[in-house]
Amino acid sequence: MNKFWVIFGVSLFFFSTPGLAERYDLAKEVARDKGESLAPTKRIQQWSRRGKKAWQPQATRRRLASLSRTQESNRVTGSAFARPEASILASIGINTGYAQTDTNNSNRQRERDRSGFHQRASIGINPSFEIKKYVVLDIDGFFVDGPGQQATRIDNALGTVENGERRLRLYGGMSELRGRYPFWLGDVKLVPSIGGGYGLIQLSELAEGGTSTRLQVNAPYGTIGLSATFFKRLTVLGDYSLSFSASGTLDSEQNETILSSQDIDSSEFNRLRAGALYRLSQPLSLGVQYIRRQVKRQASGETTPISETTNQFLGTMVLHF
Repeated sequence: MNKFWVIFGVSLFFFSTPGLAERYDLAKEVARDKGESLAPTKRIQQWSRRGKKAWQPQATRRRLASLSRTQESNRVTGSAFARPEASILASIGINTGYAQTDTNNSNRQRERDRSGFHQRASIGINPSFEIKKYVVLDIDGFFVDGPGQQATRIDNALGTVENGERRLRLYGGMSELRGRYPFWLGDVKLVPSIGGGYGLIQLSELAEGGTSTRLQVNAPYGTIGLSATFFKRLTVLGDYSLSFSASGTLDSEQNETILSSQDIDSSEFNRLRAGALYRLSQPLSLGVQYIRRQVKRQASGETTPISETTNQFLGTMVLHF
């Protein structure tokens, strides 16, 4: 009988002591990751649950609950670093780099020199909010601009032909809700996602003393993507987005005076993104990214669509919260 009470007292002390209990839980977690066994007897497991629940101070129970939520967050995201449960803002990405835009216009109502618009700077910001464990809100804001270059513009609607220095500017924003479902394939964390959002893109050709044009397209869109995380630090990701039921306008102006404005009969935009990120530390990832943005439009009287394709080659920095 005395032997029984000694064993009972030692077990109760071990599992009701906050520090020992926490270290034991962590040891079980490590052992499970290594595929090893660390299982006490059924009676000790019952005593440990009963002891922790009855004897741990409230602050310690909150700390252990927070630790459990952090471990679950890391398991879902595949990250080697913790993210505070209370932080809705998951990350902010900042990218900058080089861009070029080319036009495919078989109608020949508007054309540029064959070199297109190159040597242009690009900057963007991409905040991401974790709404629920499997739902995120992503925002893609971008701005592309650069020096002017010699180009020819032919506008049959206005009956004008202009040669001179022109400048192309592209900017806009896209906001989307994504559902995601992470799972493991061996040691690789895969996160497929699907969702939809709303975007607005504006493409302007600016000319000093000449005729400037502004194309604006806005529409809802669908998106699908996939990311793969290796070694809990290296993430390769990509997605594709395509608009539907888009609407747009094309304005021509000179010296801030609108010369003509027309609604676009048919328009759309799409976006292709691919890149890689390496998690250097808890708050910082660095990587590279390629983005192709394409805007298509077909006004009345045009037989085929005119497409503007912008290729962005970017360096990316992501701050994690």
